[in-house]
Amino acid sequence: GGDKSDKDDRAGPGLYFFRDPREPSPAESISGCALVPASEREEGRCTDRAAFIFNHFRPCSLVDADRRATRNRDRPADYPGIECAHCGEKRYFPQNDRKLQEIMILVENHLGSCPAVPPEVKASLDYLRHRSAVQRSDLPP
Repeated sequence: GGDKSDKDDRAGPGLYFFRDPREPSPAESISGCALVPASEREEGRCTDRAAFIFNHFRPCSLVDADRRATRNRDRPADYPGIECAHCGEKRYFPQNDRKLQEIMILVENHLGSCPAVPPEVKASLDYLRHRSAVQRSDLPP
């Protein structure tokens, strides 16, 4: 059955799920991403993985505390960036599109190690990492 007592009985080896596999996966809920325009996703110019990652970050602005990092010292106050929507502590302030692409690995690594990110989100990220290889081959150059 699917009651709570079954989930708590993990005495031996076997396959255990972070979430009920009959329920929708967080990987299926990428349509509400504010950082990736719907047109980018709909036109196939963005992988589901990228949209999913950015769905777990939110816009932020540079504050004086962010200037302690050497790479942020030359940016003006209120410079736009992104921060983790789960912990609010990890913040990135890329200077251009190329730098934004470069921080994708850092952002993904943060989601995988952030204690505030739920396990089902981390599992979905692993799934989408594999799926994105197929999707990238279909993206326009």
